Amino acid sequence: LTTSSLLSQSSTKRGHASPQAVLQALSSAMQTVHARELRPMRDFYILRESVRKWVEEIVLTKCIPLKVFPVGTTVEVFGSSANGFGSPNSDLDMCLQLPHVPPNANGSAGISMSKEDGRAAMSRLATELQNAKMANVDTNRLTARIPVIMFNFPLNRANDTDNDEHKPDSDGSSKPNFLQCDISLQNPLAVINTKLLRTYAHLSPKIQVLASIIKKWAKARKINDPSHHTLSSYGYTLMLLHFLLQHKDVILVPNLQYLNPNWKPGMEYQEVATKSGSNGRGGRPQMNMHHPTEPNVITNVYFYYPKDEATMRGLQQMVKSSTTVASTTAAAAGHANNHIHPSSFPTPPAKQIHEESMERSLSVLLASFFRYYAMEFDYKKHVISLHCREGHVEKEQKAELDGWKCGSNQSNQNAPPGLSIEDPFETFYDVAHVIKTNSFHMIRKEFSLAYTKIVHACSPPPSPPNASPAATNSEKSIDEDNPLYYNTAKGVVDGFDLIQLICEPPAAPPVSPLVKRKPRSNSFAVNKDEDQ
Repeated sequence: LTTSSLLSQSSTKRGHASPQAVLQALSSAMQTVHARELRPMRDFYILRESVRKWVEEIVLTKCIPLKVFPVGTTVEVFGSSANGFGSPNSDLDMCLQLPHVPPNANGSAGISMSKEDGRAAMSRLATELQNAKMANVDTNRLTARIPVIMFNFPLNRANDTDNDEHKPDSDGSSKPNFLQCDISLQNPLAVINTKLLRTYAHLSPKIQVLASIIKKWAKARKINDPSHHTLSSYGYTLMLLHFLLQHKDVILVPNLQYLNPNWKPGMEYQEVATKSGSNGRGGRPQMNMHHPTEPNVITNVYFYYPKDEATMRGLQQMVKSSTTVASTTAAAAGHANNHIHPSSFPTPPAKQIHEESMERSLSVLLASFFRYYAMEFDYKKHVISLHCREGHVEKEQKAELDGWKCGSNQSNQNAPPGLSIEDPFETFYDVAHVIKTNSFHMIRKEFSLAYTKIVHACSPPPSPPNASPAATNSEKSIDEDNPLYYNTAKGVVDGFDLIQLICEPPAAPPVSPLVKRKPRSNSFAVNKDEDQ
């Protein structure tokens, strides 16, 4: 359904909640669910910082004196525990940052430790973690491109006799008694990437709310597990940012990788306009570094990073003004690409513009996000990318430059549509490379289903066949099996019901009568946030 038909249908049922009321209730519920369930609290960050300091102390006191790691090695947090898009259950990703060494004559990355020495050093660190009574120290990934140690940090280290993996809470439920941790060696791009995402997250609370609801939906609908060929939370975050950057009529968010480095609060928004770069796309400010693991690869890691609170407030004000304009533009502006857009709805009286538009824009953006990836994005031709200043990144271009097995060039004219997501800095890396064709179609179907549920909530429920006008406006004509439609038809709107409907788990497949269903396990399953 288009927005125009949605609005016209809403006027045919007396007493039915208006689309504006439904969207405003959904926005309010999204903010509440984010604040109560999905947003990490202060203790989340305190715990992770204490673990970081504890690991760094081991490096400083147990490893550096024995020359396992060079002097100046530090421990930094990256990923979902630091990028502003984490959940209360996010694990802790850390990396050992080695001191910078200038590149050698061959142009190799300025790393002060060879691969072999690095793996040996990480193996020694794993031994020290075991000696410190860390649980489940796993070194199976020390031979990876970037060596990684996985371990569980006991949350009850003060009581060494309690080694249960899960500890009953006061309400009798089981909660993990460990914090899952990863520590990698020399992963500076992950740290820079975390700073980029954190800057985007801090531009507006709306971005964090949208991301948390999208992740909640993806997890509930079973499309958020790379081990099962679906997309990681990091991938969904990039999809959200790409969607927000695609609005050309207003600046929903500034493109930080193209924002003029000389920009200051009070100045007009200005992206750097230079000649096309070597990657075939528009040039941007340069801040080059040697890739930590790929020889002779130079990575441009520039993005506009606010150096102080005043600069951040200037960026936040830019976003706040833009989202207000986007929600209050006159209806004559139309709705871009025929999807739900804030300007599609009637403009309220001037005194109500600010409060109502800021409330409603969250749900409008959520619906637009679902529709964009369900019906509008061209998966056969385009790549999801934050480098979309001059339009979409073409798959054909990625096939030529980075060897991606995608695109519509002459050698691959019959390539099926598929999901491809370009990493913001390691642009040769496809974040969605684990997704197979069947998984892609399932994910796209879920986008369409989520959008349809929002549209239906904004529309009156169907009347029974041959119903009289009196019966049409009575409670008897309402599908009482659907409380959401029942309430909206009475003019009562519950945004929490709509979130629950969008995020309801998929139905279990039918079980053959010859096969006995196994009993459900009551064991606790940690809801790990796959952010990297």
